[in-house]
Amino acid sequence: MFLDHRLQSSLPQETLEKFGSDIIWLWNFESAIGEYTNLLYAQLSIHALCTLDLKDKHVLDLGAGDGVQGLTAYKMGAKKIYSVELNGEYELLYNKNLEVNGFPKEDFEFVQGDITKPQTLMEKLGSQKIDVAVANIGPFYENDPHLAAIRLLTFLPT
Repeated sequence: MFLDHRLQSSLPQETLEKFGSDIIWLWNFESAIGEYTNLLYAQLSIHALCTLDLKDKHVLDLGAGDGVQGLTAYKMGAKKIYSVELNGEYELLYNKNLEVNGFPKEDFEFVQGDITKPQTLMEKLGSQKIDVAVANIGPFYENDPHLAAIRLLTFLPT
């Protein structure tokens, strides 16, 4: 369940006790999940994550935006999140989302990068272990960003 962090102090204690472990707080609810153009993509990728066993997994989040998919994966037991986002302006919001959830920053890595340039991106990521990749790529790339994301997977260490 995603809620705006400003509700934390106004929710009844019983509600927090009942649903607290299932809540992911968002600094700005109108960002990735609250913006209609991104909502359907986000719903699909979050649903896909919910079908997986992510316990102790290393997750690569492509098109991370403010980190909603990574937050979900971490809440589901992922050990490390590598978040790749084309727009570096999301990093501040990404870090705010980690903060309002109390997630340790060292378990997350925000990488500004372009998935259509896999060699450059892999230089930034290094030879990190990746168990699961999730992509929530909007219409901000030329050509076909989904094919670029698939091509990127061939550059990951095996």
